[in-house]
Amino acid sequence: RNAVHEHKAAAKLLRTGQPECTLTWKDQDTGLECKARPDWVGKALVDLKTSRTIEARAFGRHAADMLYHCQLAFYAMGLDAHGIDVPAYIIAVESDEPHDVAVYELDEDVLWAGEVKARKALATVKDCRRRHTWKGRYPNTIGLPLPVWEFPTDDEMDAMMKAVGDD
Repeated sequence: RNAVHEHKAAAKLLRTGQPECTLTWKDQDTGLECKARPDWVGKALVDLKTSRTIEARAFGRHAADMLYHCQLAFYAMGLDAHGIDVPAYIIAVESDEPHDVAVYELDEDVLWAGEVKARKALATVKDCRRRHTWKGRYPNTIGLPLPVWEFPTDDEMDAMMKAVGDD
């Protein structure tokens, strides 16, 4: 908490606004009732995230894996439904001391990419409700896709075969 409030850019975003306000709206495309609870809404939409690292490339990959851009786009959709258009930010703070902080702005391209996925998810929910079925991502058996580094290299295989032959 202290690290976030001592960070100039983060403190500025949190100077005015309201924490954890609940947004409700009806999505115009799907007709679904939506609900969201952003961490902070004021002159900006702000979400606080803890992370092992705030290094930009690593945090960007983590944010994409965790769909943070989709989450903030969904929040922005809720604000838009209420006529509110503010910039979106993630305040990232490292979980280990000294709790370094970074403030990431989600530009319109990042939010657009998140909104595309959020709208696709809403369409899926609508379709599943209509069909009364929730198949899941993998309804059938699939192979386990191990990363390439888990497989022995040709040199490792040669060494293993030689060791077996020596016995």
